[in-house]
Amino acid sequence: MGRDEQRLTLTEAIESLRTDLEAAQRQGAGRTLGFSVQGISVELDVEAERTSDAGGGVSWFVAAKAGRSRTRRTATRLVLTLKPRGTLTVTDPGGLSRGTPPPHTGDTAR
Repeated sequence: MGRDEQRLTLTEAIESLRTDLEAAQRQGAGRTLGFSVQGISVELDVEAERTSDAGGGVSWFVAAKAGRSRTRRTATRLVLTLKPRGTLTVTDPGGLSRGTPPPHTGDTAR
């Protein structure tokens, strides 16, 4: 069975998430307001497919909602809770600390 370039493997989906989080971290550099990531919850509809190579086994693909082929497959909801290794901070280290309230810009009504 050849690799279908239209389908996204579970490995590719997680790598894409990693790449996007790294990009968000780079884009957050120099910003005053930042976020640290404590955990990541991902829900994916996935399909298992038996491989036909000599090793056998099962491959997992992210289920597409549109453009399905005529082959009937059953999607399963997969919920992953990922905990980042190291520190993932989407801000500049010189920005406001997490406990610092934002500056007050208006009069307080009494």
